[in-house]
Amino acid sequence: MTTPLNSGRAHYAPAGATPVLRVRLAQEHLSIIGGITEQGRLYLHEYPHTVRQQQVVAFLEHLERTIAGPLLMIWDGARIHRGKDVQEHLARIGAQHVRIEILPAYAPALNPIEGVWQYLKCRELKNICCRDCRELGTEFRYANERMRKKPQMIKACFMHVGYY
Repeated sequence: MTTPLNSGRAHYAPAGATPVLRVRLAQEHLSIIGGITEQGRLYLHEYPHTVRQQQVVAFLEHLERTIAGPLLMIWDGARIHRGKDVQEHLARIGAQHVRIEILPAYAPALNPIEGVWQYLKCRELKNICCRDCRELGTEFRYANERMRKKPQMIKACFMHVGYY
């Protein structure tokens, strides 16, 4: 006998049989925007919807307030990075405060934040089974706090892509 995933009970199957998990499909969403520094600092913001230009601008403003000195942003070719609101914000603050390096269209091997995403998904959130996005958000915040206590791991993401 199997139990629904959201029943709150453990999911077992008879010996030798694969457990069957039944889940309801939902439109719930959890998006994360993030940045890291060469010193091993981690900045992540989560949203219950797709990240839009307004969130990118707000994240940039947060980084500008939090990190002293000019920022180097390494961006993939995502359309959101080229949006009108983002470009207007970058023009407003000027190139002396933020320098943008745009990676080729699909080059995760060159982007240090990809190492953070990989570590969070495959280590910190490994084997996590959540009932909904709210619970996933809670687990993500715990994982985020654990990751922040590992600056050497974050620095290693820069070394892995060859920036050191």
